[in-house]
Amino acid sequence: MSNDIVKKAIRTVVNIFLDSGVQTIPIYKEIYEEFEISYEGYITNEMIRETQYHIACYLDENHPHVTNEHMFHVNEVIAWWYRADRSCVYPHSYPKLDISDE
Repeated sequence: MSNDIVKKAIRTVVNIFLDSGVQTIPIYKEIYEEFEISYEGYITNEMIRETQYHIACYLDENHPHVTNEHMFHVNEVIAWWYRADRSCVYPHSYPKLDISDE
């Protein structure tokens, strides 16, 4: 999933949500629909998860007043993933894919 085309697609979808002023983590279906519009390749669960994680990190960094807990949105999205696939154990600190232009 680390090729430049996929990173660019993830960056594009993340920016769509951030530019729209998202205040909550988008659900799977919302992100999938944005990928359908902006990306012509195969959409994977990992792409959806990475997008949700980047948005959750953004919300935690820029809206800490939501809760007194640190990383509230990140914990929420990791809990979503665990409920969807209990065979995987997601670390508390999920490694964030570098989607920068560099």
